[in-house]
This record gives sequence, C-alpha cells and structure tokens, in this order.
Amino acid sequence: ADEPVQLFAWDLNSDGVLDPVINYFIQGKSYPMPSRDELLDQVSTLKKKFIKYEDYAAATMEDIATPEQLHQAYKFNAYRLESSWLENVEGKQFKLRALPELAQLSAINGFVYDDFTGDGAKEIIAAGNFYPFKPQLGRSDASYGIVLTYDKGIISADGVHSRLWLEGDIRDIKLVHFNSGIKRILVSRNNDRASVYSIAQPGVRESLLVRNR
Repeated sequence: ADEPVQLFAWDLNSDGVLDPVINYFIQGKSYPMPSRDELLDQVSTLKKKFIKYEDYAAATMEDIATPEQLHQAYKFNAYRLESSWLENVEGKQFKLRALPELAQLSAINGFVYDDFTGDGAKEIIAAGNFYPFKPQLGRSDASYGIVLTYDKGIISADGVHSRLWLEGDIRDIKLVHFNSGIKRILVSRNNDRASVYSIAQPGVRESLLVRNR
C-alpha cells in the first residue's frame, strides 16, 4: 500500500504538452519504467543530464524531476493489479475480492455466465490475454480460458487444468442465444477473425467448448 505503481503527468520540458511517466518502487525507491531512449524521445531536455546509459540506470524519479515538479504533477496510484470481482453484500456495500490464482495467469477481458455443464448450476467462463505490450514487458499470453464457479460468496477455479482452449489475444466473449434454443459462444480477438464455439454435451469432460469456425 505504501509503494504503489504510479503515473506522474506534468509538462516536464515546458512545451505545453503533458509528459506521462509510469514508475514503480524497488526497496523503497521510486524508479521510472521507461527506458532511457523512451524517456529522452519524450523529453529531449533530459539528454544533457543522462548522456550515458549508466547515468540513467540508477536514476530515480527525484533525479528526473524536481520535488516541486513532482508535487505539481498529476499523480495516479494503482494499488491492486490482480483480476478481481465485487461482492454485493446484502445490498449495502461492495467488497473487492481477488479471483483465484489460476485466473491471475494473464489478463481477463471477457466473461460469460450460464450453465455450461448441464448440471443445473451456472458457471463463469473467463478469457483474455493482451499481446501489444512493448517488447521490454513481453506479451500477456498465458491464459487459455478458465471455468469459475460461485457458491456462497466464494468463486473457485474448476480444477488445475483448463477445460477450455481459448487461445489468442482475446478481447471479449459473448453468449449468443438462437430461437431454436441453441447457444453459442462468440469470441473476438485483436487483429484476428472472431470464432464461434458450441457447448459440449453434458458428461463430456475433455473439453467444455467445441470450436465451429
């Protein structure tokens, strides 16, 4: 709580444009996330200060900006980066709770809620990933979808191994109902064609969804 991921935004080089800089803490000190080249491309006035890469390697936020500049900057803090859900407690308040560890392997961008196993109880299918991070961070691609169950205020993951194969840079999923009573799951991916899945027959445990196209 005392060392959140932070975003400072201020006009660092007095050109009338806000310069956003993400920073994070290491052993009590706040360091900028951008590399030297990224920051100097954004703020050319710092080139004289950080002539060599080794000059920038140990630079903290206090080395980049004056205390007055940091005080005057817009500042935003991120305290929780885990995927979470809000519990409505008796209609009086909301509690923020983390999803299970298996749901933290990658970004989650879409949920659908229905009885997918035919047991009369509804499950949650969650899917996501996010590819277009900059190369220094690498893409978030570890998720193949996850099945979650809700019971008495607790959300649990359905086993260690996923019964889904929802790969790719998924941005949203939707449950589509047809007049015939058939249900399909529509999955959209970034910079890729959408795909449609049918729900496997009850009792089929190998895979919960079958890709149609």
